Amino acid sequence: DLAFFEDLKQAALLPDKTLVDAMVAAMAVGELYERIGKLRNARARGEMAEMAQLACNFAKHTALLLGLVHRHLYRTGMTILAESLTLPDRPAGYDDLCRLVMAGDLRDPDGVAAALEATWAGLGLWLARHGVDTSTATAGL
Repeated sequence: DLAFFEDLKQAALLPDKTLVDAMVAAMAVGELYERIGKLRNARARGEMAEMAQLACNFAKHTALLLGLVHRHLYRTGMTILAESLTLPDRPAGYDDLCRLVMAGDLRDPDGVAAALEATWAGLGLWLARHGVDTSTATAGL
């Protein structure tokens, strides 16, 4: 019955904003904040080999946040980054990071680190614009 799938889709797209905001805040704190810490620690130790993996994970998790905030269901795991670039109102810095990851252009650790930091800086302002308070977030809700 196709009505069942349409009902399921609507339930996924229209959850309570308070619940979605709490999930977004938990992801921002539990996933992205942790990865920025890993980035900064790696840079302090001069261990730049981790930059590519951090960039891929950070871009994917940011895309998932975008999907939650915009109530967007991605078609497949392989299209998450490309689809995320079609969503409105993305955090400053995200597009550049996303394009670096999609192109596989992650050879310059300093450039990758700068793209991660720019996205992190843009993410805080973006979350605030969407009314998401991360100050009380806990990871693993």
